[in-house]
Amino acid sequence: MNSTSGSLRIQGLLFAMVAMTLLVLHGNKVVFTQDEGIILDTAQRVMAGQRPYLDFFGYMSPGSYWLQVLIFKAFGVSLVAGRLLPILDWSVQCALVFRLVDQLGTRKSAFVTTGLFFASKLCNAGTLTAQHRLDSGALALGAICLAIDARRSGSKWRWVVSGVLAGAAALCTPSVALVVMATFLWLVWDDGRGSGWKLYLCGVAGIGLAAAAWLLHDGILVAFVNQLMWLQKNYTAVNLMPYGSVIGGYQVIIRQGLVPSTFALFLAVPAILPFIVCIGLGIPLWKSKDENRSILLFLIVAMVAMVLTAFPRPDVEHLGYVTALPYALMGIWLARTWSRRLAAYFVTAFAVIPAAFLMNFSLGAMDVMKVGTPVGELRVGSEDGAGMEALMHKVKPGQSLFVHPYMPVLYFLTQTENPTRFSYLAPGMMTSNEEQIAMAELERRPPMQLMYLKWSREEFLRLCPGAGNLSEKFPRIEQWIDQNYTPVEPEIVVSGYKLLRRKEAPSGM
Repeated sequence: MNSTSGSLRIQGLLFAMVAMTLLVLHGNKVVFTQDEGIILDTAQRVMAGQRPYLDFFGYMSPGSYWLQVLIFKAFGVSLVAGRLLPILDWSVQCALVFRLVDQLGTRKSAFVTTGLFFASKLCNAGTLTAQHRLDSGALALGAICLAIDARRSGSKWRWVVSGVLAGAAALCTPSVALVVMATFLWLVWDDGRGSGWKLYLCGVAGIGLAAAAWLLHDGILVAFVNQLMWLQKNYTAVNLMPYGSVIGGYQVIIRQGLVPSTFALFLAVPAILPFIVCIGLGIPLWKSKDENRSILLFLIVAMVAMVLTAFPRPDVEHLGYVTALPYALMGIWLARTWSRRLAAYFVTAFAVIPAAFLMNFSLGAMDVMKVGTPVGELRVGSEDGAGMEALMHKVKPGQSLFVHPYMPVLYFLTQTENPTRFSYLAPGMMTSNEEQIAMAELERRPPMQLMYLKWSREEFLRLCPGAGNLSEKFPRIEQWIDQNYTPVEPEIVVSGYKLLRRKEAPSGM
């Protein structure tokens, strides 16, 4: 068996192992994150014939919406189907990290690096949920690997497919266009007389024109452009965070002692690693005559471009979505320049906390209770299990429910009807105009039930530290809720959100 075929088989095996592990441990495990429901709720609206950006508020570019619609149509609507994309995204990235380190480092370092990379993601199960940045990260990494393969082999179809994947990544996260540009510039610089960069651009343009044609056919192209302009105006002010920061600040963790301080250091790895790689690998490469110099420099530039896509919110959570290239380059660096003993010491020290997270993830997957829901039998953490079970008995699929301000996954889990065009109302980002539109829709079709969380000023600033001059309140909506709704008895609370009913509704509704 030759080296290339052996590597491909290992990559396929790694992909399958990671996917199966995550599917078993995480496929139907409920994680209450603020963002997961955005894609799931939107995909269901699209399947019902509604048009994003026009018939309802579409938060992001359409790539991840379309991918999730395809998954739901193929496998049905369930939480497991909603988790397939992030699970596949992470499995693909694990396989491609192995591929890069195996090609440019050593096989042993490829196994070690992939293991560390896999474990690193499990420090926060909330990041393994439906998320456009995971989709774009996997697609962009695939495009990068194919571009490298095409440069080595001269394969025309690899150039084109690389461009298609890169364009698809930008359709999921528009800022990934920085990676598209970095790849194009490398191709021109490295092989200016060849046709590779032209074929790559054909792939990018092809997927871009196809997407534009589809948006135009649906009559939402102009609305989509307007949405991008709205995001440019409203997203940065509330989401601006310092590079490498954590929600709540490192000082809160460090004050708790030595062990938490070590934990804080590991949390900062996604922010620190790109700098270490640039200095340790990039500077020596600049003047070297290594046969892979061009490819390695391209990977470093692509890594920097991926890091830049996290702005204006480059906290460690968002940087965690773009750690594939930093980890791959770290593995290549260790394999090419470090002694075996020194590398072994480094990896051992580096692996302690990820191993602990991996164990904690597995234990957390068992600390659950099973709850029957319209999207399958789900495993819910013990802290929310009883509330979730009570919610399923009280709220039925198809009933009207409004969730305020920001937990759209509850619409998906309950399969209820949102009377407004907004899957969520993000404090600080949505303006009085969005509040007015939502208020009019609520008054026109008042829901029988609400899931409601009163955000404190402290909690708002903890999550959005750069939004000190913005308000976390939607005064008209919150006053309307206080006047017209009351908590159900006995109390039902899920992830801090309390179930309310209309005051004029009978108590046994």
